[in-house]
Amino acid sequence: MIDEINVSSSLWHTVLLALLVTGGWIVVTYSYNHIFLSQEYQVESSLLGIDAADNLELPSPPVAVANRAATTVKICTHNLWCHYPMSFVPWKQCPTAIYSFYFQERMTEFVRYIQANEYDVVCVQEVFMMKMFHIPAELGISNLQYLSNLMKVNGFKYWTDGSHDCKNTIIQTCFHQNSGLCVFSKYKLCNIKHISFTQTGEAINNKGFISCEIHFPGESDTIRFINTHFDSRDLRSKKCQIEQIVHHIEEHPIENSTTIICGDLNICPQRIYDNGEQYSFLKKQMNAIGLQDLWNETESIPTENSGGSLDHIFLDKKESWFVEEKLILSIRNRDQLNISDHLGISVTLRK
Repeated sequence: MIDEINVSSSLWHTVLLALLVTGGWIVVTYSYNHIFLSQEYQVESSLLGIDAADNLELPSPPVAVANRAATTVKICTHNLWCHYPMSFVPWKQCPTAIYSFYFQERMTEFVRYIQANEYDVVCVQEVFMMKMFHIPAELGISNLQYLSNLMKVNGFKYWTDGSHDCKNTIIQTCFHQNSGLCVFSKYKLCNIKHISFTQTGEAINNKGFISCEIHFPGESDTIRFINTHFDSRDLRSKKCQIEQIVHHIEEHPIENSTTIICGDLNICPQRIYDNGEQYSFLKKQMNAIGLQDLWNETESIPTENSGGSLDHIFLDKKESWFVEEKLILSIRNRDQLNISDHLGISVTLRK
């Protein structure tokens, strides 16, 4: 009887905590959207049909590329740091970045850069949706809606996101975030799969990966993109997550295809969090399925505030596409503040 009472009490404490956190979040998001959001970035909502304003414009939308043969493809991956609970924690802020809860300002600067530099495929992480009892806990337009609408009006006709990703644990039924993953493309996405990791140490986030394919017009081969976000600290979970993605690729071979794995892997070669075991294991597993890191250990440039190269693009070793250019992206606003606590990674591939 005592054990039953303790379990019941623990469950109700969890539910009560979720109610308090979500209720507090609703108040904060309402205040943010209606009080703290600067007038300049309320202007951007005119692009989404929310408010009428005309003193801030993005460049004109690019010409559609749906029927254009792809001789080059520009790809970007970026963690956009739209993590709801962590956005209001002072010690989680990055001194070189825009304050994290200015979500719309940061996403607007991101889309401005993506459009100006004519990217074709964009993979992002940490564009979370937050729900309570499967009901959105965001008032007004969500970060995911804001970003997807901006990308759409700027030429990215096709996208897939984790808005419906959800596990059915007790905690996540009360309060949870989805995977936070999105893939945006100017070319049609095919064979889209959203897969949750079987093991994770992050109770409220539904960590996993998106797998999708692009059949480029005029080309005989396909590029399979896998966009993912590994656990932050749980070493055992990250190992299992690597193995799950490798198993997925091995179990689903695609003829005449190139595979790209990208995202925030929370693993770096700089030996900040361990002695290099995680990166060695990651590299070994990727090499076993014919993929190699876009940057090797000696080239690695920090992509996150801690000083680690946590973000990666792993490319197929096959020479069907050649690397024409690779970049670390430091996207900043007019005050020279970064849009995230992470930097982005970019690669241009040529046939």
